[in-house]
Amino acid sequence: MKVLLIDPPWIIENKENLWSKLGSCLPSLGLAYIAAVVEKAGHDVKILDCTAERNSADRVRERLIRFDFFDYIGLTATTSLI
Repeated sequence: MKVLLIDPPWIIENKENLWSKLGSCLPSLGLAYIAAVVEKAGHDVKILDCTAERNSADRVRERLIRFDFFDYIGLTATTSLI
């Protein structure tokens, strides 16, 4: 089984607000924990951390097109991100 875990981008393009400038300074530990458990069970896992890579939504779309097929995709959704 192939699993892709995504930390969505905090960067809001064409918007002038505090969050678009600051973003998050917290790592995606929840995704790392999930990835460790899934990997230990013998499955392939990739994490796309848009916060760390400072990816925009358009850049994420481009990267997803280039990824191999995945059986499952998981997204993190913190309160501040929503």
